[in-house]
Amino acid sequence: MIEDKILEAAGKAVYEAYGIVPEEGILMVEQPRDPRMGDYSTNIAMRLARTLHQKPTDIAGPIVEKLKELLPEASSIEAVHPGFINFRIRQDVLSECINRVIEEADRYGRNDTGKGVHVLVEWVSANPTGDLHCGHARNAAWGDSICRLYEASGYDCLREYYINDAGNQINMLAESLISRYFLHFGKEYPLPQDGYHAQDIIDIANEIALNDGDCWLYETDEEKRREYFKKEGVRRELAKIEKDMDIFSDISGMSVSRKKSKDKGGKKTESYSAYVPDISDTAEEVYSIQVKGFDDDGKKEMRTLKRQDDGSYKLEFSTKSFLGEKKLKYIFYAVIPLTDGEYVTVDLGKEGKVKWKM
Repeated sequence: MIEDKILEAAGKAVYEAYGIVPEEGILMVEQPRDPRMGDYSTNIAMRLARTLHQKPTDIAGPIVEKLKELLPEASSIEAVHPGFINFRIRQDVLSECINRVIEEADRYGRNDTGKGVHVLVEWVSANPTGDLHCGHARNAAWGDSICRLYEASGYDCLREYYINDAGNQINMLAESLISRYFLHFGKEYPLPQDGYHAQDIIDIANEIALNDGDCWLYETDEEKRREYFKKEGVRRELAKIEKDMDIFSDISGMSVSRKKSKDKGGKKTESYSAYVPDISDTAEEVYSIQVKGFDDDGKKEMRTLKRQDDGSYKLEFSTKSFLGEKKLKYIFYAVIPLTDGEYVTVDLGKEGKVKWKM
């Protein structure tokens, strides 16, 4: 970069003219606001005035003479009032970078500064409850650009699209779909005030009605119906997201769900389920999912979830058996072995608190 060459030459010129090594941060090169003043400028002479007890214009003169010897890339170097040193760079030097970009094409700028370093970039991570909008598209473009820059600099970059398919927003998705499903058959079912009212919800409900018929109108197990519409809603929304995101890269997501229940003794328990989609046949060698529990006193316990036949990882426990505490904080991680024998731990982002009244 020409700025680096000017900085290096200016530092040498100050030393040769005055025997001073400029302190870090005191020597700067900038582009003048007025192009008539040149291509680049430095105010080092003014910043040395207090040290040398001279006028900046007097200090600049010897520096300029040394710079003319040290910086052949400049067509002219001159000192101007009140002490600036202005540079004009030869046209062939300025165009040299352009020629290099053309010659190297896609290779230009590539380097190995990040070789051996693993980075994780989470991008977009829109909830699977509706269509992507312009804000998501902007985030996708930014995220993809950041990943490409990392990769061009030699980093091992892992892209993560976190799929949050649990919680109240997914409950609202299911209830909204059920309402529109009933409406398809001319039946009434309350649409939640905080539900989803967009056209895509109506379209998905109509598709389910065409595929399944009216069987869900007569389902007496409301929880079974709700879970079905959750699953179908998320699956169909994710299919649209994958299609929209395809121009950037493959997306992957990890989800966590929680279910409250009671054991035979009447004690409250929670069933945690973590899932890694699009998992390969060798997934047991590639992924493991862990849950870390910790209490207010800092006690910690890590457990590994067991892989199920459907590709999910599950762990069931009562809060009392996990650390034996009335209050429990928890967070999920995906542990991914890397080819060099190291591991990268990915925070699944599902952090929360469990409180029980004993």
